[in-house]
Amino acid sequence: MSNQEKTKKIIAFDFDGTIANTKPLFLDLLIDLQEKYSSIKNHKTKEHYDRLLKEGNLKCIERELQIPFYRIIPFIKEFRNEFKKNVAECGLFEGIEELLSTLYNNKFSSLGIVSSNSHDSIENFLERKGIKNYFDFIYSDNLKFEKCNLLKKLINDNKIESNNLFPSEGYTKIIYIGDESRDISACKKVGIPIISALWGYEDKNYIIKNDYDYLAETPKDVKKVLETIDF
Repeated sequence: MSNQEKTKKIIAFDFDGTIANTKPLFLDLLIDLQEKYSSIKNHKTKEHYDRLLKEGNLKCIERELQIPFYRIIPFIKEFRNEFKKNVAECGLFEGIEELLSTLYNNKFSSLGIVSSNSHDSIENFLERKGIKNYFDFIYSDNLKFEKCNLLKKLINDNKIESNNLFPSEGYTKIIYIGDESRDISACKKVGIPIISALWGYEDKNYIIKNDYDYLAETPKDVKKVLETIDF
């Protein structure tokens, strides 16, 4: 049996902005809820917040919403509830289903999702789109938003050696696919490679300013990257 056959491979996906096109919903909820919770009258536009999302500037969005301290918790709670209620109506990115099907048919790979979105929201979306069968696991935590902790759990659960792109036979290879700069940071913290997806929340010009490993302009490019690095 070859080393390839003995080596387990895990391909972990981000959810929002990588599999599901949830940014329009995210922006719509920001606009709707800022009118309800913000302390200012001259609210920012959807285009303004979209630009900040493309820059990966979530902290700036938090500041510019100007929500009083005593309204922050109700705002977050309603935002999460509305997001969860409507996320299944969001679309799949073009080419994602084809990519998942191709990777799923590779019997040496295990596909999963590591996301700060809620488990129920992700599962409901996957069921509605008819792609749940492609995934072997979902690691999620929409309370702490600490993706590096979820990745650590994935590593520990599978006894993966950090920084081991091409391990010896019997070990597990892992790679992550995500669309934001904070995905790159999380992967660097735990020592696993990342393919940065350029079709999601952040703009390419901001992604490439980070210490990324690999870039994919479209879902189809993910397969090309995996073949290039002999994953």
